[in-house]
Amino acid sequence: MMYYEYYQNEANDNTVILIHGWGSSSKSLSLIKDELIDSYNVLLMDLKGFGKSKLNKVYHLDDYCFDIKSLLDKLKIENPIGIGHSFGGKVLMRYQELFPIKGLLLIAPSVIKPRFSLIKKIKILIYKLFKKIGVNISSFGSADYRKTKGDLRKTFLNVVNYYFDKKRLNNIDKLIYLVGFKEDKEVKVYQLKKAKKQLKQAKLFIYEGDHFGYFYHVKSIRLLVDDIKRITCNDI
Repeated sequence: MMYYEYYQNEANDNTVILIHGWGSSSKSLSLIKDELIDSYNVLLMDLKGFGKSKLNKVYHLDDYCFDIKSLLDKLKIENPIGIGHSFGGKVLMRYQELFPIKGLLLIAPSVIKPRFSLIKKIKILIYKLFKKIGVNISSFGSADYRKTKGDLRKTFLNVVNYYFDKKRLNNIDKLIYLVGFKEDKEVKVYQLKKAKKQLKQAKLFIYEGDHFGYFYHVKSIRLLVDDIKRITCNDI
């Protein structure tokens, strides 16, 4: 079962779903939830493997999308606005390729393949070589990788290098707002600028802060959600 919290607002039929990043949980988006519940129905969930949702098998990105769709069907939610942070943004970018969604607000989404430095490329080659010859590689990899084990580690390997190329981005016609942060070392501004250029209906907003800079910009995020609702409602 996937853990979720659903806050319903009888005065509004617009629902916002919040999808957290890798290694986090729905709690990390509580500030955004608190900012939105006066005007929207808000659904938070713990993706399988995080928070209170247990992972019982190895997942691929589409499995996370199917979990979300199943929950939305259970709650009879149609065409929500999606907000995703980091890995959650990647999940929602894939989700909109599979299922209807009104619009997206993606916060530092890991959707564009980063440029690797020469040192990074060498480390990757060493990792692959050591793995091939059977050397212990448990100390290699990112902090996210080292924190995982079992099915979650295999899941991480399935999704970490899942990116969207130019052709796929060009085919996306959903309204997408991208939010980035100047000091973010995980998802850099140049990646979001590249994504914005390749998407048909995208706007890019850059704020001060690091990868979790949205903690300090919830008021701005609220305004962006309001704008997405206004535009998409006018399109109906």
